[in-house]
Amino acid sequence: LVERKVVVEEFTGTGCGWCPRGLIGMDNLRNTFGDRFVGIAIHQYNSSDAMYIGSSAYAKHGMTSAPSCRLNRGEVLDPYYGSGDDIRNDFAAAMAVPALAKINVSGTIDEELKKVNAKAQVEALLDGSEYTLEFVVIGDGLKGTGSAWNQANYYSSNYSASQLPEDLAIFGNGGKYGTSTITGWSFNDVALVSSYVSGSNKAPKLGVLSAGEQKEAEYTLTMPTKTSLKTAVKDAELYIVAMLVDKQKHIVNAAKAAITVEDPSGMENVNVAESEQTAHYTLD
Repeated sequence: LVERKVVVEEFTGTGCGWCPRGLIGMDNLRNTFGDRFVGIAIHQYNSSDAMYIGSSAYAKHGMTSAPSCRLNRGEVLDPYYGSGDDIRNDFAAAMAVPALAKINVSGTIDEELKKVNAKAQVEALLDGSEYTLEFVVIGDGLKGTGSAWNQANYYSSNYSASQLPEDLAIFGNGGKYGTSTITGWSFNDVALVSSYVSGSNKAPKLGVLSAGEQKEAEYTLTMPTKTSLKTAVKDAELYIVAMLVDKQKHIVNAAKAAITVEDPSGMENVNVAESEQTAHYTLD
């Protein structure tokens, strides 16, 4: 059996006043399921959002209201309540579905934080497997100052802290963040750039794979150039995500790895002794 990771793509934005519950829902999934959870927060609700990513710079997700999410590109759900009263129940069900392929990923970034080089290794488990590969760079711990980083909060004007579930009480009137605008929040799982350019996925094609066949693919992603976001990225934790998508547009498996900084200096730090010839030998 191959371990299956579940991708949770969340449609959100700083201008969405009900989206604070999505922030908590995603954190609940992370805390409960650890590295089996691959969160991707797609900030497309409002273009004034500091973390806004254009619709042509990410795969079409079909979500139009915020907050909402899809697990492995299945049905649209609430990122806090799910299909019932807890998104974690839906996640556990998705996690129990057998994976149909193996995938690993790694990523490096240059010292100027401009280019991410992503490498994926894929192994099919079934004959005739045909998948599309997608890459996404996400950031944890993004924060900044100014209105573009302020999260709208409707809970403060509609509920007191005591009326809300314990993990949402911080957003109600009287809670720690019980104001109409939340400042200083640290955003996680933020989609920064993907292999989609001008609405088209540019990641390498895998072709049709046989059971046990392995394939490697490499792709370079260009990081955002917006000044406020570049500043936040410097202090954030960056990850590369690789996803395998089937013909029905569902994610069959995914991988996530921390991005490391390339060392272009090579062996500059190696101590080199002065050259001094003391003897010379031949094969005789």
